Amino acid sequence: MRLKLAFILASSAALQPPHVVVVGGGVGGLATAGRLARRGARVTVLEKNDKVGGRVGEYRWQQHRWETGASLLLLPDVYRDALEAAGAEQLDIKRVAPAYAVWYEQHADRGPVILGGDRQDLRQRLDLEAPGGFDRFEEYRATAREYLRAGWPIFIEEDISPASLVKLVPRFLATAVSAVWKWPLFGHDAQLRRLFPDSPRLRALCSFEDLYVGLSPVEAPAVFSLLAAIELDNVAENPDAGRPDVGVFYPLGGFGQFPQLLADAATASGVDIRTVTSVEEVLVDEGRATGVRTASGETIDADAVVVNADLAAAEPKLLGSESRSDYAKGRFSTSSITFLWALDRRFEQLQHHNVFLSEDDDDDDPFLAAWDDQLPPRGASTAFPANGFHFYLCCNSRTDATAAPADGDSLMVLCPTPPLDDNADDALVDAWIAKARTAVYERLNKSAGADIESHVIHERVIDPREWRDGLGLRRGSVFGLAHGLDQLALFRPSRQSSRVDGLSFVGASTRPGNGVPLVLTSARLLCDELSGELGIKDS
Repeated sequence: MRLKLAFILASSAALQPPHVVVVGGGVGGLATAGRLARRGARVTVLEKNDKVGGRVGEYRWQQHRWETGASLLLLPDVYRDALEAAGAEQLDIKRVAPAYAVWYEQHADRGPVILGGDRQDLRQRLDLEAPGGFDRFEEYRATAREYLRAGWPIFIEEDISPASLVKLVPRFLATAVSAVWKWPLFGHDAQLRRLFPDSPRLRALCSFEDLYVGLSPVEAPAVFSLLAAIELDNVAENPDAGRPDVGVFYPLGGFGQFPQLLADAATASGVDIRTVTSVEEVLVDEGRATGVRTASGETIDADAVVVNADLAAAEPKLLGSESRSDYAKGRFSTSSITFLWALDRRFEQLQHHNVFLSEDDDDDDPFLAAWDDQLPPRGASTAFPANGFHFYLCCNSRTDATAAPADGDSLMVLCPTPPLDDNADDALVDAWIAKARTAVYERLNKSAGADIESHVIHERVIDPREWRDGLGLRRGSVFGLAHGLDQLALFRPSRQSSRVDGLSFVGASTRPGNGVPLVLTSARLLCDELSGELGIKDS
């Protein structure tokens, strides 16, 4: 059927370019639209909200600016490629140094562990946590580097050409089989227990990034340690880094520019972007997508339909009986409560990116107990946050002075919560918010000596209901489907519908996965696939 479609479209291309409808104006949809338009397609983007960007956005109040979603810019070359392919202006990107401050709950007098800063200071601190801690941490990073070197091109970019495999696989396998704990499908927590058997604090230091893929360290495969190689390496210090663009960066002026740059470039290329336009149905005729029907009843014909809305919510709604699955049994990543606080003073001890790790003295592993509340096996947890919780705090003004007035600050605090289930009513979520706010205030005072509560002059809260109802995310799950082994790589939903020809998906819950760089990679790969089907140029 796809070959037939490509033949028909190629035969008529001289008369009229193929029309692609993109449902959803997140960065995946915008990147797809811009690329396809520059290759000769006619593209319409339909976004249900009043602005584009999806989970990549910003909030402003007076002289304060916050990110409302993505706040770490990783792998800037992927952003640059997406903007260049769309014909957009480039971002002004600056490296964040240090990359992180990690604050433990106990022994607060030691201060935070600073990652991506002075190596000698880090050696002294990690050796204080465990004898030989720094050397073992460096061995961990070296293994993560090999995961990144081979894992990104093969499993993310899906480059399985003979030349690529010959170049990458032998070195990767040499690392993977050199020790049991280095096998990439070994559990991350199990890997770290072999490397740091007597130091739960160092295990926690090496596993907080599992949050990004919506899994606890017990469930996450060890391969996700590649995030450490992405965030903590620097080519200037280590020419053997897994990629040339490793490190943590920030777009000066804020993340909100990125979707707007994509949208402006797409519009300049002829893309018709319509906001406040909700799609109710993908129209299917004889097994092929032929267009969409909007909430107003308008029918828009299309040669291909790309759905950028959240896969687990959108596919059952838009396809009905044609849907592959209702995803009721899918494993979802966390939701979150996000506090955006404007302060009337600065607390200089806080870095740009801060991670606060909770410890439960009564548990065998004091750091894993919090994961049990934040990522329960199924459904919501009314106990959240019974045993404390890990959270992330962003002070973007540390890198970009325009994010806050000189005598104030803009703090974004992200508290991961369980994904919502059908029993999560307003009273439950409101209780979560109240508990989380109080706990964060207390923790910042205890660990960082920061009396934040007395200096908040404005607050906005983004809770799981807004992710679910405003952004259309199933169960309010901010990272989409989790990345357990059963929802990873080939087991993750495909970009191409298996039931409906001419229908594709791009976004966090499809291959290769969540996070802006992966979504942008998904858009690039999808455009290459669609170019052949639509009979348009492929570059």
